[in-house]
Amino acid sequence: MKRFLFSFLGAVVGFGVAFSVFPQLSDLIVGPVLSDEEMNDNVALFLITATLLTVIGGLAGGFLHRCWRSKHKGS
Repeated sequence: MKRFLFSFLGAVVGFGVAFSVFPQLSDLIVGPVLSDEEMNDNVALFLITATLLTVIGGLAGGFLHRCWRSKHKGS
C-alpha cells in the first residue's frame, strides 16, 4: 500500500511539474499561438508532456519507496 502511495504522490508531482513548466515549454517549442492549428499543437504537446512526466513521476516515487524501504529494513 505504501508503494502505491509513493507512486501516486510521484505521479501527482510529475503532473504538477508538467502543468507549471508547460507555458515555458510551449513558448519554446511552438512559439506564440496565432491560429487554431498552433493551438492543436499546444494541446498535443500538453498531452504528451503531462503523460510522460506523470509516468516518470510515478516510477520515481516507486523507486524512492524501494530505496527508503531497503534503507530502513536493516535498522
